Amino acid sequence: MEDAELIIRIQQGEHQFTNLLIERHYGAIGKYCYWRTSNIEAAQDITQETFYRFFRNFDQYTHAGKCRAYLYTIARHLCYDHFQGRRLLSLEDLEEGQCGEVPSMEETVDSQVAVNQLIKELPTEQQEALLLRYSFVSPTI
Repeated sequence: MEDAELIIRIQQGEHQFTNLLIERHYGAIGKYCYWRTSNIEAAQDITQETFYRFFRNFDQYTHAGKCRAYLYTIARHLCYDHFQGRRLLSLEDLEEGQCGEVPSMEETVDSQVAVNQLIKELPTEQQEALLLRYSFVSPTI
């Protein structure tokens, strides 16, 4: 069953289809939130909040063929809000020795964490394009 049909049925009161719609998109949204936050607990909270906000005004939602894109938009805004309260640490604030050793080339190539870090150095649009095209996040939420 396509998203459009699920949405129509849910809006008509057939709430048993709600879980099917959530299950269809929950993993992708969870991975996106984890990729944005690098924190499993924050990602889980933001993923749940994404679906809460989606269904809070669900009766007013008009399906335009892009349900997952709409969920990504909600999640993106929530991830942005998550970081609003965090203070960025400058290099001047770090004491000597806090940065640690630079990993060897082999460690860098083999490390999923290193790949995610390199991706985070890209502009936001390029990061999101890579995330949506490839699945770099390994934890399942």
